[in-house]
Amino acid sequence: MLLISDANIFIDLEKTDLLKYFDRLGIDIATSDFVYDELNSKQRSIITTLSIEIYTMDGNELIKFLTEFTAQNLKKLSSQDYSIFYYAKKYGAEVLSNDKRLRIYATKKSIPIKGLFYILDEMVAQEYVTPRTMVEKLLQLKEINKRLPIEEIDKRIKLWMPK
Repeated sequence: MLLISDANIFIDLEKTDLLKYFDRLGIDIATSDFVYDELNSKQRSIITTLSIEIYTMDGNELIKFLTEFTAQNLKKLSSQDYSIFYYAKKYGAEVLSNDKRLRIYATKKSIPIKGLFYILDEMVAQEYVTPRTMVEKLLQLKEINKRLPIEEIDKRIKLWMPK
């Protein structure tokens, strides 16, 4: 499985010190240079040490991409977000994002999409992170990313909370 990741996944994983496990999950992960450029220097340095491919476009493909993006007239989708969709479509991959607008657009265009909770579940299932530690990370996420669905966080806290 190939997942094309949006910046919000990298940011949340880095802020919770979970990014180091991201490429150990047996999932091919890539992103676009548009997204890579959105990351801060610490996040970029971590990404470059992991097995995450960064897709770039040559001049002709960039013109094609920008023409396609402009023709779509997507006022609520950034070029960074659209680049994730573009590569998922190009490579028959899935989008990995928590961005609501990108999730809606990808779903409407029949591109499969996963989010941060899929990755967190995999980290616990594959035993890179203990359930107890993941509860601590989820509590951090509640504080640092108010856009994440609280009910999804609480569901996992209840599941993984030590009895």
